[in-house]
Amino acid sequence: KPYNLGFAPRLGIAYQIQERTVIRAGYGRSFTASALGAVFGQAPDYDPPITNPQSVTAANSYTPVFSLLNGPPLPQNPANVNTGRYPLPSGLNTFYFFNPPSAYRIPLADSYNLTVQHEFTNTLTAEIGYVGNVGRHLFVNPNINQSAPPSPNCLLTDPNPNDPNGCSNVNARRYFVANFPGRDLTQGIYETCNCDNSSYNSLQAKVQKRAARGLDLLVTYTYSKAMANTETGGVFSNNLNWWQDHGPANFDRKHALSIAHVWQLPYGHGQHWGGSSSKAMDLVLGGWVFSGISTFYSGLPFTPTVINAPLLFGTDFANYRADAIGNPNVPNPNANEWFNPAAFVAPQAIGRNGDVPHNSLRGPRYALLNLSLGKTFTVAEGKTLEFTWENFNAINHVNLANPASTVDQSGAGQITSAADMRQMQFGLHFRF
Repeated sequence: KPYNLGFAPRLGIAYQIQERTVIRAGYGRSFTASALGAVFGQAPDYDPPITNPQSVTAANSYTPVFSLLNGPPLPQNPANVNTGRYPLPSGLNTFYFFNPPSAYRIPLADSYNLTVQHEFTNTLTAEIGYVGNVGRHLFVNPNINQSAPPSPNCLLTDPNPNDPNGCSNVNARRYFVANFPGRDLTQGIYETCNCDNSSYNSLQAKVQKRAARGLDLLVTYTYSKAMANTETGGVFSNNLNWWQDHGPANFDRKHALSIAHVWQLPYGHGQHWGGSSSKAMDLVLGGWVFSGISTFYSGLPFTPTVINAPLLFGTDFANYRADAIGNPNVPNPNANEWFNPAAFVAPQAIGRNGDVPHNSLRGPRYALLNLSLGKTFTVAEGKTLEFTWENFNAINHVNLANPASTVDQSGAGQITSAADMRQMQFGLHFRF
């Protein structure tokens, strides 16, 4: 029931097979209340007549729209006196409704993992495991009044605009035009549907060296795949069949490596080097701590698309995937040419979206090194001064964004944006 959305059962098991080796497994199911429209369909502010706007145009700039004494005119869309229902006028978009109302489902996620951890020494451990999850009854807000794609055998010349078999009869293939004749309901009508799925599978490894001899180190690596049909309620292309866009999620990165470290440099009093150095030398060179977090990711996916798809005859997909006719790879991918846009054309068959799978190409890799150097000076008893020098993107590596992927527009295959350049900041922190 809706008021049980916080219910999230969990099961975890740990088994020690040797003195230094442990196997762990876990499973959990979570139910979540999603964004507005995803669970309860609509809030009171989405009910008529509140969202039945009325626009009254003034006769000229000097005549008021209506007299304040008489008030505004009555809305032109009253409820049906027999049913009490508000008929949907032409041109008014609808975004949240269940069809039928009993179609409501609570979104959920099943999460599971199996890991093996081994302790090599008292300060060094390694772990490897499988981690995955699936999403069920996920929120989708499709335009169910989208014009359906024409049949491959549709009539190229059809004088009857109401015949859905005519290739160019776009409106005749809309659900609310065909089922409510005479109403001229050609606008977008968006259904609330808890009917999508997602999945995530990964191999995760971790090596951790706890603080010893001045070094604390954590290295993690993930090899993963996140698959989706839609995201954040939006459909990628065909609102009437979003399973056609099943592929890597927009945020999917196949490889992810992260290195976090805190290293007390081994120089100064009590360290491996410089133990007998003078106070002045120890003040300048001793006691420094070098720390940082470095991340390395493989590229994000993208889809080659086109603006013009004439053989779909006006079907208002969210996007049109391209057809592949050649090799999209180039010898030396760079910002001027990341892929070959000439390897793609508009869909070449009547009523069919492009044959290029969703998110089938990958953008540039990502590397970011955030490093810092710091030292704490003792001013007096109970008083210290901490100095830090922080570098974000320390090596000033250029992290390029994904290329322009609309292949029938100028600039296709080119990259025109990048992440932030190197930034430095210095800090002093006085404690007393």
